[in-house]
Order: sequence, then C-alpha cells, then structure tokens
Amino acid sequence: MKLQWIGGSMLLMSLAMGVVGTTVVAQRPSFTRSSANPSRGGNVVLSHCVISLIDDIQIPAEQAGVLVEIVAQENARVQPGDLLAKVDASDALLRKAAAEAELAAAKAKAENDIEIRNAIATAKVADAEYADSLDINRRSPNTIAATQLRREQLTAEREHLRIDVAKMQQAIDGYQVHVRKAELDAAMNEIERRQVDAPIAGEVVQLYRRAGEWVQPGDPIMRLVRMDRLRVEGFVDAANYSARDVQGARVTISVQLPGGSRRSFEGEITFVSPIVEANGEYRVWAEVENTMEDNFWVLRPGKSAEMEIYVGTSRPASAGRLP
Repeated sequence: MKLQWIGGSMLLMSLAMGVVGTTVVAQRPSFTRSSANPSRGGNVVLSHCVISLIDDIQIPAEQAGVLVEIVAQENARVQPGDLLAKVDASDALLRKAAAEAELAAAKAKAENDIEIRNAIATAKVADAEYADSLDINRRSPNTIAATQLRREQLTAEREHLRIDVAKMQQAIDGYQVHVRKAELDAAMNEIERRQVDAPIAGEVVQLYRRAGEWVQPGDPIMRLVRMDRLRVEGFVDAANYSARDVQGARVTISVQLPGGSRRSFEGEITFVSPIVEANGEYRVWAEVENTMEDNFWVLRPGKSAEMEIYVGTSRPASAGRLP
C-alpha cells in the first residue's frame, strides 16, 4: 500500500509539472510567421494598416524672453509663414532704433565730400604760394631763400597727398555704411526670430506654453501637425511580394467612417523598408491626400485602414511622385 501511495504521488507530481510546463510555453511571445497577405485580383490587400502623420512638429522658441502672445490657439489651421506666437522684443526694438540712427549718420558722412573739397582748396593755395615765390625769384633772384622755396614746394605736395587721404577716408566711410547696415539687419533678424511663424501648413493640436511664461531657445511652444496629406503604414509578406513589386505602386486606402459607411482614397507607395521582420514581413507606407467634410478631416491619424496595393503599377522614374 505504501508503494502504491508513493507511485501515485509521483504520477500527480509529473502531471503537475507537465501543466506548469505547458503554461510557461503558452506565455512565450509568438514569433511564428504570419499568414500570407490576402490578394484581390492579383493585388495585395493589407488589413489593419495604421494612418499616421507625415509632419508632426514641435514648434520651438528661437530666442529667450517672455512669451507675450499666443496667436494660434488649439485647432487653428495655419499656412506657412503665419504668425503663431510672439516673444518679447522690446530690447531688440531698441537695438534696431540705435542701428537705424547709426546707419543714417554713416550714410550722411559717406555722402559728404567736404573734406575732399577742403583738401583740394588747400592744395590750390599751397600751389599758388609756391608759384608766386618762384615768380618773384625769377624777377628778383635770391629774394626768397632757397629753404623757403623748398618748404613751400613740400607744403604743396603734402596738401595734394591730403586730397588722397580725404578720398580714402570717404571710401572707408562708405564701408562703414555697409557695417551699420549689417548691424541693422542683425537687429531686424532678432526681432523676426522673436516672432514664431508656421513652417508648414497644418493644424495646432497642443499648446505647451501660455502667454506670460519665460521661454528659452529650443523650448517647445506648440505642436503643429500636417493633416492635408497623411501616411498609411502596413506590412507585406516577403515570401509572396518583393520590394520591386510594390515600390511606387498605386494604392487604394479604404476606411470605415462613423455610422458604418466606407470611404476610399487614392495614393501610392512611397517607402519600402529594406528590413524583413522576424515574422517574414516588411513595412511599407503610402501617402494619400486627405479631404474635409463639414470642416472636419475624413482621415485621422491613429485610425486603422485597409490598403489595396496594385502590384506592378509603379510609375516610371521620369514620371515622378505624387505632389
């Protein structure tokens, strides 16, 4: 009886270990290859594709200062160059005013040739004095000493050199105009960099800062996303379709709308990953033009979609891509 009890216990322990082992195996992640993509008339159909953004930008501050105004609020639709926010520019405005005054003074000095005219007139006087002395000595030799004549000659030559000096100074003054103009441009650039503009057409979906807060260069102020053109990502079975089959191919994107209706959008494959995943599939995405209905976008990032790829319909290289 004792042996039978021991044998039964060992049998129960073996069964329990088998159950535990089965449970552990069941909890391991599956790396088995997924089934081949379904086809429709020779085309590959990808289900459970994900709609995602192409352009998702954190708009930063470029200069340190107080954020004086948020122009574009959440849900605002903007175009490239539209003003989004303003950082305090009072110091930059003062520097701009000073640079404008210095530029005006530099221009006035560069355009003023009075020093040249004065040097020319002085040289004429020196020439006349030297000529008169020579004339006197011709009529009455040795009336004026030779040293005096030499002094007057050198004085006349010096005054002619002063004409060249005045002309050179005017040229330098002209270069100073360029320097002051560059300083004014720098001040203007500082002011412009305190105005945060939209780099793309898009929609403001999140504000990170409020008016009155201090920002540093690089601090994100808001999030701007592009909604008029989106990306649809899916995975293609590498065993059945090569990258050549799908690269640049035309696609139809189908999405289910609230209420059960479906909408289709045309696009083309713009990316084929060179990497085949462990399950034997590789990632592709297509880009499609979004549309609005009742002032709302039909395609929304994060939703799923079905993508039908028309295999072998890639455009010739000379035809280019969709805009």
